[in-house]
Amino acid sequence: MFLLLLSAFIIITMVILIISIITMKDYFSKILVVNSFGSVSIALIGILSIIFSDQTLIDVALIYALINFIVTISFLKFFNKKNFKTELFLEKE
Repeated sequence: MFLLLLSAFIIITMVILIISIITMKDYFSKILVVNSFGSVSIALIGILSIIFSDQTLIDVALIYALINFIVTISFLKFFNKKNFKTELFLEKE
């Protein structure tokens, strides 16, 4: 019963995050809200894994967490520099 209430609370939080993505105008704030949405989704997948007693959902949540982290960092670098070139990939002369 507690896990179902927790899942309902997480779904309500996800709806609030979607509304905040639509209403925000700054790109950096939108990216951070999308990252928060991903984190909440990972928590929901973990709770569903406990409810359904399915261990493979934990693996899905971990992979989704890694993808969420990589995409957030790449979007922040892209919108910060307007290109994907960083100091690591530039040729040193």
